[in-house]
Amino acid sequence: MAQIIEYGTHLSLYLLVVMQADIVNVVVIRFSLRVKEWQSRLFFDEKSRESWFRYRAELYRSTLGRSLSHQTLKPFRTYLLMDEGDRSLHEKYLGGLDFTPIFSDRNHFQIVADDLKRLGVVDNVAVTRVDSDDIVERLYFEKINSKIRELKDVGKKSALIATCCGYRTNFLEIQSAFHCAPPFITLFRESYKGENVYSHDHREISEMEHVIDTSAEWMQVIHGTNVSNKLKPSNADSLDKFKAGDMGSGFTQKRPIDSEWFKIWSGFDLPDSSLFARAPIATTRSRIRWLWRLLSGKI
Repeated sequence: MAQIIEYGTHLSLYLLVVMQADIVNVVVIRFSLRVKEWQSRLFFDEKSRESWFRYRAELYRSTLGRSLSHQTLKPFRTYLLMDEGDRSLHEKYLGGLDFTPIFSDRNHFQIVADDLKRLGVVDNVAVTRVDSDDIVERLYFEKINSKIRELKDVGKKSALIATCCGYRTNFLEIQSAFHCAPPFITLFRESYKGENVYSHDHREISEMEHVIDTSAEWMQVIHGTNVSNKLKPSNADSLDKFKAGDMGSGFTQKRPIDSEWFKIWSGFDLPDSSLFARAPIATTRSRIRWLWRLLSGKI
């Protein structure tokens, strides 16, 4: 049985959005799902699930959770999708945050759609997917909505928007990035009927009709227990040619991160990289994998 628990009050924001007949932004985050294709790449087993969950909660508080709270245009609803068995862990480690948790072993997104329908959210809906350990700039949803309005002005009633520009960082170094098939995707529907922004792997977006946005920026956070992300070797001095054409993905040289720039960009202080040292590496296999990622430059 699935259950929705609400945190925070969005009624006044919702009424404001309705009165303005504006775009309703919804964020959906896969937080602790048992995703089959991830299982062989994770750094924990069932015995160490609680320590992993605790660490992921700490990451979320320091990265995306903080980022969403500093948006100039805050989303109407933020959903964290969690496994049915994580109810007690959620209560223990995610208290005090403004989101709507959804617990289920399947059909998570149908529950999202049903909740929005219950709230009467069916017109001009923009559903955005973001990973729980990443960051989006403080103007992210303002810029996404500006892109959607451009599309509506030329008669578009639906769109799949790939937000391609951003950064990769370990909070010590940073590089600019253009990702041609990013995990930062927004699904817009003038009339929303429950479409799932996670219906396809983000790497397949090039095979789908989509719109590229280069205005809103994101930041992928590189830490020891990433499933796959890493700082990339540079293949460009500038990302202009990637933004202007069909050139694949581009990455600039790594450089020291500027904490003052980060605060202006994100709206909050740069997190301390010592956060990553608290990652639980519980099994022999995960220790070997962590060492391999370290030696291969993925951390």
